[in-house]
Amino acid sequence: MRTELTGEPPERFAVAAGFLNVLRSLAASGPLIIAVDDVPWLDAASAEVLGFAARRARGQRIRFLLARRSGSAARVESDLGPARVHRIEVGPLGLGATRRLLSQCLRLTLPPRTFRRLFDATQGNPLLALELGRALAVGRTWPIGSGPPVAELAGNPFGDRVAGLPRPAYRALLATALSGHLSLSQLVAVLEEVRPVSANDVWAVGGYLRGATNKTLILHWNGTSWVQVPSPSLGTNDGLFGVDTTSPGNVWAVGGYALGGTSLTLAVHCC
Repeated sequence: MRTELTGEPPERFAVAAGFLNVLRSLAASGPLIIAVDDVPWLDAASAEVLGFAARRARGQRIRFLLARRSGSAARVESDLGPARVHRIEVGPLGLGATRRLLSQCLRLTLPPRTFRRLFDATQGNPLLALELGRALAVGRTWPIGSGPPVAELAGNPFGDRVAGLPRPAYRALLATALSGHLSLSQLVAVLEEVRPVSANDVWAVGGYLRGATNKTLILHWNGTSWVQVPSPSLGTNDGLFGVDTTSPGNVWAVGGYALGGTSLTLAVHCC
């Protein structure tokens, strides 16, 4: 349903009204449920459209199923109104339920000590339990006298699966993850490589199209938001293809640019 923009982007009201009309059209043939997982992670534009529809869908056969962690209510909940919000607290899985989950979904039976470490690391979270279970079920071996690194796997349970994605899928996933923090021009950029230094220090490089010219792009995650770092664009076809760090605060990006029909190498010291 997405196409390249050919002119000015549509007004926000037009997008929200169009979304509401689609919901009303679908609800005309039967009750409609809009399910949204991890509501607090919605980007601002999507949350605005969803709230617009929620305020105007009262009295119609449209319901919203929202999932979030315990804590502060999401804005869309207030848009629905207190009379229309029914909250159900979903608690963590217990030991027996976690054991059945691993057995039924992964056909995995762990030694009691390993299972207890997995349960302590995941705290009854079924998604984390399944991810750690998959990591423990792939036939890895560990030195004699040491058990599976449950704590290490719990710190980054999705890392191996994300790293193993095909390059186009990896870039699409990254662009989706960044979409709540970046402008449209940054979002359509081609991100060539991402280099995490720590959880609060991640670098991404690539290029984006401005007019008829390719420009270099450097993005930095500081633990709170993605920030575009100034980078040189020296020719007509600039881009950065790799980024690496020798130590915190010493980050280099490499790429190339075209100047007068000649391809040249570009190296940028990010910080």
